[in-house]
Amino acid sequence: MRNFALQLRIIVALMIVFMNGQSTFAGPKEDGWAAFDHGDYQSALKYWRPLAEKGNANLSNNIGVMYRDGLGVAVDGKEAVKWFQGAARKGFAQAQNNLGAMYLHGNGVQRSPEEAVKWFRLAAKKGLDMAQHNLGEMYHEGLGVATDNVKALMWYELAGCSPCGTEKIRETLRQQMTSAQITKAERLANRCRKSNYVGCD
Repeated sequence: MRNFALQLRIIVALMIVFMNGQSTFAGPKEDGWAAFDHGDYQSALKYWRPLAEKGNANLSNNIGVMYRDGLGVAVDGKEAVKWFQGAARKGFAQAQNNLGAMYLHGNGVQRSPEEAVKWFRLAAKKGLDMAQHNLGEMYHEGLGVATDNVKALMWYELAGCSPCGTEKIRETLRQQMTSAQITKAERLANRCRKSNYVGCD
């Protein structure tokens, strides 16, 4: 009976801990997310920086965002680029897209639409919809590449980026194209999807 009462108390105590979201199994990464979610960006940075320095690309990208947007630190484009580059070189798609945007706008680095295209393309070929939208925009506007509405529409077709306004842009572009161009872009987009982005562009 005494053992049963002890077991019951342990179970209730564990339930209270988990119901309050105070898991004793959280590590620095999770602690950083908890701090970030509560707007305590300086603590998030304190938890994440050592992990990012050891090669965690996701957290390196997050730190880049914090320096880019001034979350818990002063806005510093050069520092943001440093963190984005570390993650981008490891193949982290969000960081590749973020780095492309830094090159496009000349934020923390010399402006280079060509370099922006390179990073957008790497992320787009990993299926990142925002990068696909950005690459479509580069072809549409002729930034870093020759203007090519077929390729622009192909990438817009692949992008499912609602916050980017892709659908509206795609429909506007279609109105400027011939039916043959639209068909070609759709065919290229389908081939790209089926090949898992191998040989796209």
